[in-house]
Amino acid sequence: MDHSALVYYPDRPSTSNPNEEFVKSRPLFTVFTATYNRAPKLKRPFSSLEKQTYRNFEWLLVDDGSKDNTEDLVGQWAAGSSFPIRYFSQEHRGLHWAFNRGVEEARGEFFLPLDSDDALEPQAMERLLYHWESIPQAERPGFSGVCCLCRDESGRLIGDPFPRDVMDSDSLEITYRYRVRGQKGGFHRLDVMREFPFDETAHMGCNPWRRIARKYKMRFVNEVLEVYYQDSPEESLARSPKRLRPVTGLYRTLEILNREIDYMKFWPAEFYRAAMRYTRYSFHCGLGLIQQRTSLENPEARRLWALAWPIGYLVYLQDRLRGRGVEA
Repeated sequence: MDHSALVYYPDRPSTSNPNEEFVKSRPLFTVFTATYNRAPKLKRPFSSLEKQTYRNFEWLLVDDGSKDNTEDLVGQWAAGSSFPIRYFSQEHRGLHWAFNRGVEEARGEFFLPLDSDDALEPQAMERLLYHWESIPQAERPGFSGVCCLCRDESGRLIGDPFPRDVMDSDSLEITYRYRVRGQKGGFHRLDVMREFPFDETAHMGCNPWRRIARKYKMRFVNEVLEVYYQDSPEESLARSPKRLRPVTGLYRTLEILNREIDYMKFWPAEFYRAAMRYTRYSFHCGLGLIQQRTSLENPEARRLWALAWPIGYLVYLQDRLRGRGVEA
């Protein structure tokens, strides 16, 4: 059964009652962390939040059924924390469920995801707010948030920088037209996140970022404000083991082919690869060619699939021959 383990505010006693009215002023940022058996790593995000130069935020954790001492550890931190900590626990369901729970429970105006083993630079929220306030106020309703760069623990930039130091675009254009790859950070408005929740039936395949991009722009900035640690992923919600996940891949590639095919003019090869992976994942999920074709909603995607499915089938056979691990 879902339950709330801890709701804590620095200037009042801790309480286990999640329905108690929050009498403090609304925080501007909700920093959200989903966690699953990550107690040894949670010190990183906690320590980085303690060092933030901007202080109007809360830390919201959703524990997706951990079996370790996460709850006790968070309780110990909460006892001396300089910022509000809110902790909720639920049965183990996966990141998409934990993420939706976090969006539901968040109280901030801005929703800033932070993985359970990553960290923010000390000035991260201060700079993100600066870039948000640099958007003319009359234009802000058309923006969902601000996106920044990440570095690894050695200080090396992860992925590609944006084409300009400050640019207004959306994640689909950034991906397909400008071909920017790699881990990025930043926040979205909470009301936008509530407008576009994760599909809880799709095994993380249909994430909200791509749908948000159809309606809202973001401000992209070439400023490194998040630290991404590439640890062992076995018990991470956000980073799955290197096993094939055909259900997730099927949903993701199907969304690309059905919803994003208008971007193929910018990067045809990427869409061909998506069509190939769609066939590969479909066969792993037991879907034959007729079912694959029927699920494609536009003629262009069907033509692309017709060219790509033989290669996708060969890759599927290779997976089988090699005995590659598959998880649902």
